[in-house]
Amino acid sequence: MSMLGAALDQANAHPHASCWAAPYLTNVDKPVQDLIALARTKGVSAYLVEAGTFDTMLMRLWRQKPHKPGDLEVKIYTAKAQSAAIPLRSGFLRSKSYHRCSPSGRTLQASSLRQLFFVSRALAITKTLAN
Repeated sequence: MSMLGAALDQANAHPHASCWAAPYLTNVDKPVQDLIALARTKGVSAYLVEAGTFDTMLMRLWRQKPHKPGDLEVKIYTAKAQSAAIPLRSGFLRSKSYHRCSPSGRTLQASSLRQLFFVSRALAITKTLAN
């Protein structure tokens, strides 16, 4: 912290701005708050930024980049949509809600993770209503 404070004593310190990223603004330590206050008294535009976790902050920065290299994009977004088959319990097969959800057989088909989430929620709700 002393080195960051000493950097503020130089001519034209932080000519654009100075930002301190923290997961939550409520948990910022007193030395960091003092550094931001010192920078502001010296005319530097200094800010505390609530950025979440380090991974969240990097993902938000990545989304701001207009032209992303395809080879890096493939490494970052590794989740792929896949088909999934969910076996159903035998009591569910006789219920009316089963025929509304899946007339195709004894399994419920989901073509993506998002659909799988909504299908699993529908099954949980149907089970709750049946009881």
